Amino acid sequence: MLARRYMHEYGATRDHLYNVALACRNRANQNPAAVMYDRPLTREMYMSARWVSEPLCLFDNCLETDGALACVVVGAERARDCRQRPVYVHHGMVNYWNDEMPYGEVARMALMGAAERMSARRAYDIGLVSELTEPPGALDAAVARAVVLAGYPTEAVQGTVRALWTTREASVERGFAQAPQMIALGNLPPGRQAELFRGRPRDHRVR
Repeated sequence: MLARRYMHEYGATRDHLYNVALACRNRANQNPAAVMYDRPLTREMYMSARWVSEPLCLFDNCLETDGALACVVVGAERARDCRQRPVYVHHGMVNYWNDEMPYGEVARMALMGAAERMSARRAYDIGLVSELTEPPGALDAAVARAVVLAGYPTEAVQGTVRALWTTREASVERGFAQAPQMIALGNLPPGRQAELFRGRPRDHRVR
């Protein structure tokens, strides 16, 4: 539905979608460690590929070859000591709702915004994260879980992920159907939003 709307609004065609898929595949073709390293993509292959959900075909979808992913978020003080150059997050929006999260928590996160920051313990207690580690053990913990998943049969991992996604999408689709109306209700005109952001206090409360 979102892809159809984008194509309608901006005049995008399947050739434009092909260019996106081709760019991703080209990067893989340059990486010897990539699954698709020696498997180039042509326009003919793209245009004749089976539909997954029209207008998106097989090659518009990402490969289920990640095994495991982790995003480590720490304070700026600790980030300075990391081996890799950190990416500083100055602003963000809450767009995640775990079905098991209490409704009150979801409402509080959406309404309080940047005035509050959730502690790791609170995030764990409400099911937003699945594990806590003591610093500096986050990377080691993530790698250890990735090694475990990578050792499982590929078909079993893919089947489990598909089953979880299918179950979740059943409720997500209903939400997407009402998304435009909900977004319109929850957003002020752009000029007013910019004015409010400029005047917002910089301090926050951690709970």
